[in-house]
Amino acid sequence: MVEDALMRERTRILRGRILEALSMFRSRAVEAVQVTQLESLMRDHRRDEIETQVGYLREKGYVEDATTRLDHRHRIGVEAVRITAGGIDLVEGVVADEAIVFG
Repeated sequence: MVEDALMRERTRILRGRILEALSMFRSRAVEAVQVTQLESLMRDHRRDEIETQVGYLREKGYVEDATTRLDHRHRIGVEAVRITAGGIDLVEGVVADEAIVFG
C-alpha cells in the first residue's frame, strides 16, 4: 500500500538524519550525543520513533551506546549514543545501506 511505502521511506530518512546529526556532532568533537538532543533536532519525530531507530542503528553497528552508567547493573536504556566508524563510512558514502536514506 502507498501508506506503508511512505512510512518505510519516512523511517529510512529518519535513520539517515540521525546518522548525519551524530556525524555533525563528532566533527565538532562531541562524541556522545544525548537522545534528548536528537529529539530536539528532529521535532517532527516522536522520541519513541527516534529511540526505535537508534536501536536499529545499534543493531547494524552504525552507532553505539555511550550512556554513562554507575556500574554494569545500572541499565536504564540508551540515553546517549555515538557514531561508529561504520556509521561514518555510511554518511560519507564509502558504503551503502538501502535501509538508510540521506539528504
